[in-house]
Amino acid sequence: MISFMLPIQIKFGTESGRIILSVILLCIFLLILGAVSLMDSWKIGLERAFKGLEDIGTGAWIFMGILLTGVCWLLSCMISIGIMKKKEY
Repeated sequence: MISFMLPIQIKFGTESGRIILSVILLCIFLLILGAVSLMDSWKIGLERAFKGLEDIGTGAWIFMGILLTGVCWLLSCMISIGIMKKKEY
């Protein structure tokens, strides 16, 4: 979560950054809600959609979590550095 907040805070400031982050989280929520509704209308159950995920072992989930976290932090760092280079004081 903080990896998304940092570039937004740097770019837009504290108050505007909070509003923009709230709008982004609302959009993500609505996107997930729309996907679930679409799956429901197509008669695809969540159990069927996620059936193959139960075969993945715990170690693989931990590795994917660490990898995803690292990628998010790296992307956040690159975006923040780019914003700071363009920012004038």
